[in-house]
Amino acid sequence: ARIARELANELGSPTIAGLTTLGTFAAAALRAKYLVSMHSGPMHVAAAVGTPTVGVFPLQVDFPDRWRPLGPRVALVRARYECPKRDLIETCPDYACVGALDSRDIVAAVERALRPEGSPSVPGGTMNDS
Repeated sequence: ARIARELANELGSPTIAGLTTLGTFAAAALRAKYLVSMHSGPMHVAAAVGTPTVGVFPLQVDFPDRWRPLGPRVALVRARYECPKRDLIETCPDYACVGALDSRDIVAAVERALRPEGSPSVPGGTMNDS
């Protein structure tokens, strides 16, 4: 919630959250200026319909090269937090890595995802390895 508020303030955009059908979500994503999401189904749906999409991969053991969103305008954010036991998403006791996310990294990723297709990006694609 803290990160969502910071992003809404820094990006000047409203945020929404809630449950809906897949089709309704896809229609909403299609109309969205951009979507920021933890690595999840909504991230993939938004990227698939062409919405500029930022995928957040907080755990050091996540596999963004394998699970990154596919689409014309996507960017990734990795946490700088070192998992003490290299926990997996299924075994992590507290997701401290999520709390350690820096909203400035997410804002920068949104800016990259919003660039028109074919615009220069960060070296090596749109992935932020920070």
